[in-house]
Amino acid sequence: MVLTNDGPWGEKAFLENEVEQVTVGDLRLYFRKAGGEVLVASCYRNPADNAFPPRPEDDAKWSRWVRRGENSLVTIQPAFPDRSLVVKPDMPFRLVKGAQTKIYVSVPVWVVVSVDGARGERLLAVPTEVLSNTWFGTLKEGELCYWHSSGFRREVTPGSYREDRIICPLRIYNQSAADFPVEKICLRLENYSLYHDGHQLWSDEIRISYKGPESISQVKVVGKAPDEAPEARLLASPLKEMKKSFTAKTFSSIREFSGLGITGQ
Repeated sequence: MVLTNDGPWGEKAFLENEVEQVTVGDLRLYFRKAGGEVLVASCYRNPADNAFPPRPEDDAKWSRWVRRGENSLVTIQPAFPDRSLVVKPDMPFRLVKGAQTKIYVSVPVWVVVSVDGARGERLLAVPTEVLSNTWFGTLKEGELCYWHSSGFRREVTPGSYREDRIICPLRIYNQSAADFPVEKICLRLENYSLYHDGHQLWSDEIRISYKGPESISQVKVVGKAPDEAPEARLLASPLKEMKKSFTAKTFSSIREFSGLGITGQ
C-alpha cells in the first residue's frame, strides 16, 4: 500500500528544473527534474543550532538518476532500516523468573524514494538518522547490525508520536530458571510488518521468550496491527518470507570491537 499525501509521505509532483524539498525528522531531501534525469540530494539538521545547511548548489553533490518516461512524480515511503537493530534502554532493568513485561522501542525510519508512483522503480533509501555500526554475537557467529540507544517506553501516548519513528511493541517473557537483566536487544526487522494508523508508524507486536543466557530465544511475530492501533493499515509485509515464529539470539551484554570501527557501548 502507498501512503498518499499523508504528511511527508506520498506522491510529490514537481516541474522541470524546480527544486522541491521534503523534511522527515532530522532529514531533508531535495528533488529536481532536469530533462530525463531525476536529481536527489540530502542533508541532516545540525544539532548545534537545530538548522539545516543550505541547499547544495554544486551538481556533484546531487545523485543523478536517468530513466525513461516523464519522471514527474516522486514517491516518498517509510521503511525499516536495512539491517537488524541493537537497542539499549536508558536504564537497564531486571525481569524476574516467570515474569513478563511489555515495552515499546522507537526505531528510526528510512525514507524510500521512487519515481512515477506505484508503477515506478525504487531509486534509493535514506535513513532519517545516521546510525552507528555494532556487532551482535561472537566473532564466530554473529551479524553486523545498527546500534541505537533509543530508550524503552513502558507506554505510548499520542504526545510521543513521531513521523520519523516506527514504534515496535515488544512483549518479553522470562522462561528461564533465574532473573535476567534486559540490557541489549537485537531486533531482526526483516521479519516485521509495517503499519500506519494515520498518525504513527507501527510494527506488529513481537513476543520474545527468554530461555536462559546460553539459549536462543523463541520469537513470535503476531502478524497484525498492534492492539494500540487496531485500525492501522498494512504498508509493507516482512522483507523475509518466514514462519511467524522463529528462534534467534536476542538478548546480550555484548562488548564491541573498537578495532573494527564498531561502536555501541
